[in-house]
Amino acid sequence: MNSTTAPASKISDDEMAALIQSTLENNGTMKDIRGLSSAHMEAVYTLAFNMYDQAKYEDAHGLFTFLGLYDHLEKKYWIGLAACRQMLKHYEAAIDAYSMAALFDVDNPEIPLHAAECYLALGNLDGAYSGAFAARHWAERRSGFDAVRDRADIILKHIKDKRSSEEAAP
Repeated sequence: MNSTTAPASKISDDEMAALIQSTLENNGTMKDIRGLSSAHMEAVYTLAFNMYDQAKYEDAHGLFTFLGLYDHLEKKYWIGLAACRQMLKHYEAAIDAYSMAALFDVDNPEIPLHAAECYLALGNLDGAYSGAFAARHWAERRSGFDAVRDRADIILKHIKDKRSSEEAAP
């Protein structure tokens, strides 16, 4: 620090807590508090997306975690975080992140489909059924989601067959 640079003013923990609470109550984000621009966030997102695309899921996970923390209102950050967690086989954590993404895009059939895949991997047939059913419902109502509808149908059939075989077992 040179002699012309003034030290940053100190604020108390209580003042910081009040600032954060006020910002979040007014739909602000941590990026707003820390002064990060949308361009900064988009640069980190691009890096995270590229790491995910290169199967560097741990590295991408760290960046998507940062993005979700600093802008919890952006659905694509939650989808990226959820996808990383799913690829890392952290299925319960992936479901949590898909749930956050669904809050911002309730009629996107891809989100419950991926949650259904995670539930299925955990052996939770009820959760998988619910997700696949929702995915099918929303895929029927939006154009361009035939593949999602077909995948949801496969999951629903698998669940039906599994339940039938469990009922038939002695």
